[in-house]
Amino acid sequence: MEVYVLDAAPYFAHHTSGRNSGVRHAGLFYEAGSLKETSCIEGNRMTLEWLDTLKVPHRPCGKWIYPDPDGREALAAFYEKIRRLPIPAPEWVAADRL
Repeated sequence: MEVYVLDAAPYFAHHTSGRNSGVRHAGLFYEAGSLKETSCIEGNRMTLEWLDTLKVPHRPCGKWIYPDPDGREALAAFYEKIRRLPIPAPEWVAADRL
């Protein structure tokens, strides 16, 4: 079997394929039940398990999500979506606590 990798950049890992932001994605913004969402959730779980097994120091820091001025209803629906994911429970923080 042969594998070919095609890249528009002049050399391997010249663009985003060579960068690692160190962020573990929880799948929050993907369609519910999609392969991307489930892959992120499982990959996140496996990464944490691997870090613990190897005793690699890490700090889960969470994520702040806030709406534009007209997006409060959309944020409420989004909150309900992520509340159902197998990730740490989201916390609704009032503006006066920020």
